[in-house]
Amino acid sequence: LAHRGHAVVVPEPLHEEGLREGILCMRWVAGEKISVVSPLLTKRPRVFRDCVTALVDAHACLLFHGGLVHMDPHPGNVLIDVRADAAVPVLLDWGMHQRLEDSQRLGIARVVDAVARGAGVTAVSVLMDIKSA
Repeated sequence: LAHRGHAVVVPEPLHEEGLREGILCMRWVAGEKISVVSPLLTKRPRVFRDCVTALVDAHACLLFHGGLVHMDPHPGNVLIDVRADAAVPVLLDWGMHQRLEDSQRLGIARVVDAVARGAGVTAVSVLMDIKSA
């Protein structure tokens, strides 16, 4: 994402003594819930557009290049670090995620392509193929 000019923060997990197995603890990072900040950012259209683009690109990159899906992306797990000239998405709580098989990842890419082309019948057909695989 950096080569596309987008900043996105994913805090580092902590691996400290005393943490129980199966518990994900991440470093603290600055930010406010997206649901709190987004109404304020609409008054800064360029910053808002760039932030949303970075957020969508981050999830698309994780899905289509890494085969990784965040399974709990509610507003509490998406913070925005509002700065003077930018708003940087912060993606939290990767304890619930799913790694997709290549066939699933490529199938989702085919669905997105079909939807972008307005080929609804194809999109539904591809979804059915993914489901039955």
